[in-house]
Amino acid sequence: MSLQTTKGFNYPQYTDTPDVPRDIYALASEIDNYLTTNKGPQGVQGIQGIQGPVGIQGIQGVQGIQGLIGLQGVYTVSTTPPSAPLTGTAWLNTNTGRLYVYDGAEWFEPYGNYLGIQGPVGIQGIQGVQGIQGIQGRQGIQGIQGIQGISIQGTTGSTAKITRSSLSLGNIAVSTSFTETEITSVCQRGLVSLFNITADTPTQFDIEVRSASSGGGTVMLSTAGYYGTSYNLSAPWYFEADSGNSMWVRIKNVSGSTANFTLSNLRVERFV
Repeated sequence: MSLQTTKGFNYPQYTDTPDVPRDIYALASEIDNYLTTNKGPQGVQGIQGIQGPVGIQGIQGVQGIQGLIGLQGVYTVSTTPPSAPLTGTAWLNTNTGRLYVYDGAEWFEPYGNYLGIQGPVGIQGIQGVQGIQGIQGRQGIQGIQGIQGISIQGTTGSTAKITRSSLSLGNIAVSTSFTETEITSVCQRGLVSLFNITADTPTQFDIEVRSASSGGGTVMLSTAGYYGTSYNLSAPWYFEADSGNSMWVRIKNVSGSTANFTLSNLRVERFV
């Protein structure tokens, strides 16, 4: 039996009795050789197929074994740290509001530092040896001896008193000059124990008492910058006229307003 050649394939020809399996294998071999030898260009890639439907959800897995339970933490809120704490114990100090954690050796603050609790105040140290006393300073220089007071020997009748009251010194305006008034028939020498000058309105004034007129002689009394309406003698003072028995009282109205001045009281222990 023989096979004819069709469509470019060379079918094998056999003269003996046909063997079907052998013929099929020979035909397949010839087809493979033909396709290998006569291979054309690669064709265009086909369009992607439509996505298939989602598959059925799988069966839920078996739940895993539960883990071991950890140690429960200890948290103490008190004014003093707990005794015999375990490692990891937390303590809130209610005195300061600060939190501490025990690390097995000491308490420390877990935020911002690793410092332990402030320890107790140490024992006060021994007082130091007292220093040596300093050298005593030298004695200061003795002050100058005061001037010896004037000794005035009284004469017979020296206990007589001269008094005056309400003697006008004038209506004196503010000025840079003194206004002078003579007080007559006083004494030549004596101790003034009472001397008052008054003004009818508050003003600032200076006072002088001299032993002679026109700003001459010796100043027996002087006070400056007195302000008010009444000047009173604070201590007795000695008076001695240059000649005669007159006392010259001088007033300067420094500031304020015009005032009427009066020698309201005068008392002198006359010596002569």
